[in-house]
Amino acid sequence: MSVEKDDYTEHDWYAEAKGRESNGELEEAVEAYRKSIEINPDYAKSWYYMSMVLEKLGKKEEAIKAAKKALELKPGWKKHVEEFLPEAVE
Repeated sequence: MSVEKDDYTEHDWYAEAKGRESNGELEEAVEAYRKSIEINPDYAKSWYYMSMVLEKLGKKEEAIKAAKKALELKPGWKKHVEEFLPEAVE
């Protein structure tokens, strides 16, 4: 039995985003991460991975904002963010 997208949780949208990202569907991945965040604005994993995808898409300012939000929620992730987006780390 599959879950209808109307019933998706933040975890379902996160999984959708990761699948889209794996398939190279980066814009669609960002949209799925955004839907995950709409449901739960404190879901740090979606902020973090969305920032990575935004950076790949060349959307640096958006990527920095998303990475900063991830760090606000999970300060221990600083070294991971520094690896791909040092500008987001203060």
